Amino acid sequence: MILAYNIINDHEDIDAHADIDDSALDLVKQSEDVESNKESNKEGEGEAEDKTAEQLAQEEILNSLMDPQYSWYIVSVYAGMEDSVKLNLLERVKRAGQEDLFKDIVIPKVMIEKVLKSGRKMVPKTSFPGYMFVQVKLTEAAYSTVVCTARISGFLGNHKKPKPMSDKDVLHFLGPNTETQEVDDQKQMSEVLFDIGQSIKVIAGPFANFDGIVEEVKPDKLKLTVRVSILGRETPLELSYDEVQKTK
Repeated sequence: MILAYNIINDHEDIDAHADIDDSALDLVKQSEDVESNKESNKEGEGEAEDKTAEQLAQEEILNSLMDPQYSWYIVSVYAGMEDSVKLNLLERVKRAGQEDLFKDIVIPKVMIEKVLKSGRKMVPKTSFPGYMFVQVKLTEAAYSTVVCTARISGFLGNHKKPKPMSDKDVLHFLGPNTETQEVDDQKQMSEVLFDIGQSIKVIAGPFANFDGIVEEVKPDKLKLTVRVSILGRETPLELSYDEVQKTK
């Protein structure tokens, strides 16, 4: 009986030690998991911080351009008459007493450096010839005021049911643009030759990375008329030779 009792005690001791060992292993494993989670969290937090810093800059710009009560729309106007069309629209808005419907009317411009015989001079240049950006509560009355203004062709896209610009488009077209271009009026004729129907890629200016097709070549002015797709609509742009490159 004593022997049996001792054997039972021995087994109980072994089981107890086994339980202790298992518990210790579990604690070690839990500790390793905690440390691993901490490292993963640190890495995740670092990535989140980097992403947040990048997003914050864009959100700050976007917030300065957006108003929840208004939406941005692109309006087609006669190229070269953007400023006078804007003044005409502002006058119509004032006469109609619709100042509460129109928040802003923008014609984006960049400063370019022209090299003249008299020297260098910084002059403003319309970034998107033939277009105007209007921030408006698009009621029927506001729509009528826009489309009935002289030298306005209509809203870009669906003329009857215009689609507001997306946040991405607002940032692209209306965000800050610090690019400065240099134009030399005395430069020699470019050796680069373009053909009508040729595929090109825009490499400079506000339409950089857009693909297009050459519609007209003006070698005497070193300019091209190029058709590109903007917001799903085929749109002609006049670009300089140095703003495009052949793709094939």
